[in-house]
Amino acid sequence: MAFSGHTTPQVVINSTANANPYTGTITVGGPSDLVVLFVHGWTPGSGGEVPTGWTVTLDGSAITPTDHASSSAVSNGVAIYELTGLSAGSHALSVAYPAAGRACQALAWVISGHDATTPVANRAISTTYTSDVAARGYSTTTSRDGNVILSMVSVRRSIVTSEFSLSGGTLIGADATPGGSDTNDVTMAYGYHEVPTAGSV
Repeated sequence: MAFSGHTTPQVVINSTANANPYTGTITVGGPSDLVVLFVHGWTPGSGGEVPTGWTVTLDGSAITPTDHASSSAVSNGVAIYELTGLSAGSHALSVAYPAAGRACQALAWVISGHDATTPVANRAISTTYTSDVAARGYSTTTSRDGNVILSMVSVRRSIVTSEFSLSGGTLIGADATPGGSDTNDVTMAYGYHEVPTAGSV
C-alpha cells in the first residue's frame, strides 16, 4: 500500500493571540492512520518555552512529545508528537503553556500506508535561535526503500510562502499567524521528500 496523506497536512492551530489554551481539531480516517503532529510555541515567562512543561491533550488525554527543543533566549519551543489508534472523525487538540502564550502553531500529518511496526524510523530537530540564517538543513540515512521525510520550519517572523524554498523535496506551503508583523507573529513552512531508494538524504 502506498503512502498517502503526506502531501496534505492539516493546519490545526495558527494563532498569535495571548491565549491559554490554544485549541483546534485533527481529522483522522481511522485507527490505522499515523498522526505526526508538530507544535511551535512562543511563550513569555521563565521556562514556559520548554515543551515538557506544556499541557498538550487530544480529546482530553495528555500526550507527550517524542522529540523537542527550546530556547530561553527567544522564548520559543518546538515539539513532535506521534499518535496511532485514533478513531475515525475529529479529535480536539489543546495546547496550554505554564503561562499565557504569545503564539502557537500546530500542523498535523495524517498518514496511511505506513509500516505499522515502525511507523517513524527517526526524527531530528535542527535549531538556530539567536542569529539570522538564510537556510536550515539536516541529513539522515534511510534504512529501507520508500520512506517519506516530513519537514516543518518555524520562524519568529511573518513570512510569505514565496520567500521559502525546499531543496531536495516538495514545499507545500507556509502559514503566518494573523497580523503580518515581524515582531508579533510567527510562521511555519512545511513540505515532504519521497525517498524511493534507501540511503543518505
